[in-house]
Amino acid sequence: MLTFAQCLHAALSNEEFIQQYDRLSGGHLNKLLKRKPIDIMVDKATGYEVILENEVRESARQFIKFVYDVIYSRLQD
Repeated sequence: MLTFAQCLHAALSNEEFIQQYDRLSGGHLNKLLKRKPIDIMVDKATGYEVILENEVRESARQFIKFVYDVIYSRLQD
C-alpha cells in the first residue's frame, strides 16, 4: 500500500500534474516551486518574502488537500 507521503511526493514530482492543478485551481504552485535564486534574494531585500511565504503555505495546504481528496483517498486497499 502506498503511503500518503509517497503519493504526495509522486504528485509533486510530476510537473504536468502540477501545471494542470494550477490551471484548474487558479493557483501558482508551479511558479512558486521554480523560483530562481535572484528572485528569492530580491524578495528578501524588498520584504516581499513574508507575503510570499504565506502564499506558499496556503498553496501547499490546498495542494495537499487536493492530492488527498482526489488521489490518495480513492486508492484501493
